Amino acid sequence: MRLSGVLIAACSLASAASAFKWSQTKTVLAFGDSYTFVQGTMGHPGYSFFGDRFNLTITKDVVLKSEIVGNATSSGGANWIEMITNCYAGLPAKCPRTLWNFAFAGADIDPAILALHHDYTVDMTEQVDQWVQAWKNKLLKAPTKSSLAAFFIGINDTGDTSGWKNITDWTAFWNTEMDSYFKAVGRVYDTGLRSFLFLNVPDRTGSNPQIATFNSLLAQRVDAFKASKKDVSTVLFDTSKLFVDVLANATAYGFTNTTGYCRCTDPGYFWYILTAIALAEGAKWSEIKTVLAFGDSYTSVGGTTGLLGYSFFGDGRNLTITAEEVQKGEFIANQTSSGGSNWIQMITGCYEGHPSDCPRILWDFAWAGATIDANIVPLESEVIIPLTDQAVQWAQARNDNLLEAPGSSSLAAFFIGINDMLGTTSWKNVTDWDAFWNKALDSYFKAVDQVYDTGLRSFLFLNVPNLSRSPGLVDNPDVANHATQVKTFNSLLEQRIKCFKASKYGVSVASFDIDKLMNGVLDNPGGFGFTNTTGFCGRTDPGYFWRDPYHPTEGVHRLVANGILSELEKLE
Repeated sequence: MRLSGVLIAACSLASAASAFKWSQTKTVLAFGDSYTFVQGTMGHPGYSFFGDRFNLTITKDVVLKSEIVGNATSSGGANWIEMITNCYAGLPAKCPRTLWNFAFAGADIDPAILALHHDYTVDMTEQVDQWVQAWKNKLLKAPTKSSLAAFFIGINDTGDTSGWKNITDWTAFWNTEMDSYFKAVGRVYDTGLRSFLFLNVPDRTGSNPQIATFNSLLAQRVDAFKASKKDVSTVLFDTSKLFVDVLANATAYGFTNTTGYCRCTDPGYFWYILTAIALAEGAKWSEIKTVLAFGDSYTSVGGTTGLLGYSFFGDGRNLTITAEEVQKGEFIANQTSSGGSNWIQMITGCYEGHPSDCPRILWDFAWAGATIDANIVPLESEVIIPLTDQAVQWAQARNDNLLEAPGSSSLAAFFIGINDMLGTTSWKNVTDWDAFWNKALDSYFKAVDQVYDTGLRSFLFLNVPNLSRSPGLVDNPDVANHATQVKTFNSLLEQRIKCFKASKYGVSVASFDIDKLMNGVLDNPGGFGFTNTTGFCGRTDPGYFWRDPYHPTEGVHRLVANGILSELEKLE
């Protein structure tokens, strides 16, 4: 339990009590994001009480059986909505005040305005859809005279847009958001609710000018809503002011640390790791202690608990990472596509044995044969884990406290797209390749965002090498299309990386042009010690560039690693 949560609860409750008869309130509906969500036994793990966007329908089974999981909020203990309802665990209907919590961690106001954080995220407007559906189907009820609707939303909206440069009229932009916000509020009103609690947005970084605009417009909309509905009672709680006051005089409130954060129950900390991750900043390479790797056969390392020759962590038939895999899994020497070591091992010094015993801890989720998204470019086998699911594996292992990667000392490395290029080389049915690759990159950066949301702030991206001169592709009649698509993909990837860096507070980003390096070596192989660039050796012959039809040898990986290390030294 966090004292900051207690303060929000106590102050908002005091405000509510003065505006309407809190003593008569028996049911509370909650809409919002990670500051409000509670975990349900039938919800999306780490995100919600009521399912996810894959199936928004609330069923009778969920209403009757789903229970609130204690101490499973973004505070690490209880949160403000649990505190004001005294609904900490168990069936919502059994609490002193019934709590139907529709909030979803990572939610924005409206998916039509801002992109979803994940494809399973339920934004606030859709949370209201869920309530209306359940109310119409008589699965849930909130009697007019004894119910309250609480809205605490906007943290992700103001955070997601903090780096945007393309908005010329921010007031108009936020008013568009407010239109969606209060259209949703109006729909809740139409189901009979007459008591409403609103919380504004705290400025967690102290440097986001849009929060003041958002909060000012929110206050105007609350006043307008109250004026237009003569039978409503409203409270607008100033969360922003509370945060400012407490942070300015922390010791008076019992806090001893307001700049760091902990994943602990230390009452002296203001910030818990999940609510403070936006404050973490990228680290220098010398400070990096843990590396997460996502990708394909150019990055994967075989492990004792993985599929030999393909992965460290299991396969696509069972994505769940277990404690046994984490505790007992070890890297097997020379189990990479190079026939020896690969670039990710070289930059971490992690060649064999347990990942945590390496100079830099390496958790390698890469899978040989992986594409970005199996729904866009199909996999060759059901055992292969695409990038989208590799990110899911990491999030699951972290949420289950099996793996950790502290934001201040960890790096996430992404090298993916080779199999997407190879898999589409001969496709004739795509009329707009830019649109096609942008769709793939949407999935790519949803996975990146998912990793960002777990606290990572240092990122490395590798583009895709043109394999037109590889033994496996050089004689392919569609080799020219391959070269064209690599160029298109890499150009779009570069744009996405720039947008990612601009839109995320405190990130450090390194990029490496492996396409340029490999082409440069193939143009002048003798200058790099290679004597054969047209055949392949099937072993670790230092004179060969290619180990097999599509994969380079250990010597090429060494050049890649050296180039990457030069880029990583620029991280700041």
